[in-house]
Amino acid sequence: PSMLGEIDFAARIPLWLTVLTISRDVLIVAISLLLYLTRSQTSFPPTIWGKVTTAGEFTTVSLFLLFNRLGYASPLLDLCVWGTLALILLSGFHYLARTIRWLSDGETTP
Repeated sequence: PSMLGEIDFAARIPLWLTVLTISRDVLIVAISLLLYLTRSQTSFPPTIWGKVTTAGEFTTVSLFLLFNRLGYASPLLDLCVWGTLALILLSGFHYLARTIRWLSDGETTP
């Protein structure tokens, strides 16, 4: 039995999207730790894609809360889920590529 199984939701955020969101954040923390341990780099600034992704995640969660409060699902929620997925993948790969470039160039600051 689900912890929230007895609560009637009009729409639920897909579990896989939640897992990917958390995984991207874990990746960012791991990259920061790697840069700190290998380069003593204490700065790992966010990118524009990271900020856009955070805004997209916030918008998606807010719309899910709104539509659940209103008691119905909307096709807009599906669009938000797929848009958020695209942003998570784009920003995650962007952070990874930026780190690989820093490490291969021997740079110590972003």
